[in-house]
Formats: sequence, C-alpha cells, structure tokens
Amino acid sequence: MYNDTLNGSTEKRSAELPDAVGPIVQLQEKLYVPVKEYPDFNFVGRI
Repeated sequence: MYNDTLNGSTEKRSAELPDAVGPIVQLQEKLYVPVKEYPDFNFVGRI
C-alpha cells in the first residue's frame, strides 16, 4: 500500500500487480558466519 501524496491525495491504495506466470519459486541459502573467529566484525551490515 502506498500514499499518493504527489497528487495531493492522502488515501491509501493497494498496488495492482499482474498475476504470476509459472510456478512461484522461493530461493534461500544458508550463510555460515564465523562470529567466534571475528567477534568485533559486523557481518549483518555486510550481507
């Protein structure tokens, strides 16, 4: 949902998206972070 503030309207409207074509795929990958070897390094900020 977004506000159309550029046109002066503050009403909320839903974004209209087209229907999906084909199967819906969700990708995920585990990422091992060496926190014990580098305790002071901000890994989350680098990902």
